[in-house]
Amino acid sequence: MLFVDASKQCKIGRVQNELRPEHIDDIHEWYQSHGDVQGSSRVASRKEVRKNDYNLNIPRYVEPMVKEKHLSVDEALTQLKVSLEAAYMAEERLKELLIREGLFK
Repeated sequence: MLFVDASKQCKIGRVQNELRPEHIDDIHEWYQSHGDVQGSSRVASRKEVRKNDYNLNIPRYVEPMVKEKHLSVDEALTQLKVSLEAAYMAEERLKELLIREGLFK
């Protein structure tokens, strides 16, 4: 069984989205090739569909491509230190406000 996720294949408009010729060409190519295209189409066996209780929701079979920026360990540690410092500053500010209002000693 071929599952195709063409949800991103349109030009977003104000009132209405538009399916352009290049989108149609992509969708047609995925259908014709009847193969796996990461983030767009996937062939699943009947056994797999049965295993999923015959759930035909496309996201169950076609996972979207995730474009994440991977941080280096040094970048992650730097971000962690910045976040930690901001948290400490926020905590001190909260204490000041609570003391001012007589809610904290």
